[in-house]
Amino acid sequence: MKVGDLVQYNDRTAIYDCGLVGLIIECGAYTGRRDIKVSWLGGDTRTEQSKFLELVHESGRFSRV
Repeated sequence: MKVGDLVQYNDRTAIYDCGLVGLIIECGAYTGRRDIKVSWLGGDTRTEQSKFLELVHESGRFSRV
């Protein structure tokens, strides 16, 4: 996973968050073994553990015509 990818929260133990879609805005090392910062649909920005995220759409490079 990398910056610009769309991800979905996929932690089966946290039903209230399942299905949320967000955009990866930063990758790094954060408190609580979290390694991805996600801007979630609805306005929240949180750090998450990548093991609980599922790739929805991989970002790509756009070519100029």
